[in-house]
Amino acid sequence: AIKYLSRKWLSTLIQLCEIEQPSTALQLVHILREIMPAGEGGTPPMAVLTKWDKIKKYAISWGARIILLHRINRAVGTYGEEAVLEGVRMIGETTLPASWWERKHDIDLLRGIARHGFGAVNKMIKDKELCFQQTIGASSTPWP
Repeated sequence: AIKYLSRKWLSTLIQLCEIEQPSTALQLVHILREIMPAGEGGTPPMAVLTKWDKIKKYAISWGARIILLHRINRAVGTYGEEAVLEGVRMIGETTLPASWWERKHDIDLLRGIARHGFGAVNKMIKDKELCFQQTIGASSTPWP
């Protein structure tokens, strides 16, 4: 049931992105085709979801997040976590999310997204294999 609803959700985002952001919609179509079981036809959007204002408002940004997460997961699955993350460089100093932010935080943020999902900040902070446990979990340092 969850996979079915996920495909319905993705179909709804595709429909909502088609007019304003056709490139996002097309990338989501490719993802939907990739996750569809062999021989199964298309999954129409859920009509009730297309009427929700919040979904209409955030469809493009949610679609972009799904695309990013899909790309990270595919790269990690193909090349392995270490191979993907070794090429991550430090972001420019003018765009640092916090004064304590370093390259290791960029890497572990990507690792955390691949492991826990986009926006799962609390899970990333609690993950003892990520550097956030030491930086944020044990102190009063706020998440950026």
